[in-house]
Amino acid sequence: MKNKELEYNFHDSIIISCEEKGNNQFVLVVKLYETLNQSKGTLKIVFYDVFNHVKLLDMFNSLIEDNLEPSWNGTRINSLHYDSKKISGDSSLYIFLHIDGFKPIRIHCKDIMICTLDN
Repeated sequence: MKNKELEYNFHDSIIISCEEKGNNQFVLVVKLYETLNQSKGTLKIVFYDVFNHVKLLDMFNSLIEDNLEPSWNGTRINSLHYDSKKISGDSSLYIFLHIDGFKPIRIHCKDIMICTLDN
């Protein structure tokens, strides 16, 4: 499977919250940065069956410690997209995530779901 693009451009988006849900499932809630091609909106991103869960959990725990407020993290996303250096396949996705102030990470997971939280 050739890498495709994620439906949204996450550059300069802001993390509202992040959490581990168990079963190697991780959730990011982000506020998109408004551009000419994209409205500002709130999205929930779920990474299912993360293979490198220990590495991602360390990052999420550090992010949670850095929360600006209890219900608002405020950390900026530099980049979130399919990894261009590793080809994703069925049930083996490689997602590149670079968050401001953190070392970039390649998330290796079985699936990703992105849904809007705005009405």
